[in-house]
Amino acid sequence: MKKIKKTTKADIFLKSFERWQKILGLTDWKMVWCKYARRMSTYAQIKYSASTRAFYLYHNLRGCQNPAAVGLHEALHLLLADAQIKSEKEEHRIIYRLENLLAEAEKQGY
Repeated sequence: MKKIKKTTKADIFLKSFERWQKILGLTDWKMVWCKYARRMSTYAQIKYSASTRAFYLYHNLRGCQNPAAVGLHEALHLLLADAQIKSEKEEHRIIYRLENLLAEAEKQGY
């Protein structure tokens, strides 16, 4: 009998990130790796180099109720990478607005 692989939170997170990367037109960026990071204070983090267009995704989704939303959130960080926003607080303010906008657009069928 063939063993069925269980879909993990990491699978959902990565699939969501890749979906939004494509929708947002960020296909010129290349993922170097996506890996579990044991000691993190957030569910995920993206590190990137705008000059090489390469990025690294780290995640620790333990306790996360919506890994797909975390995937979107990290894709939005990549979207803003070229904007060179100096303040993490300001970047998150923009990201939260975009998350709300995209959630509403999906509800409306866009």
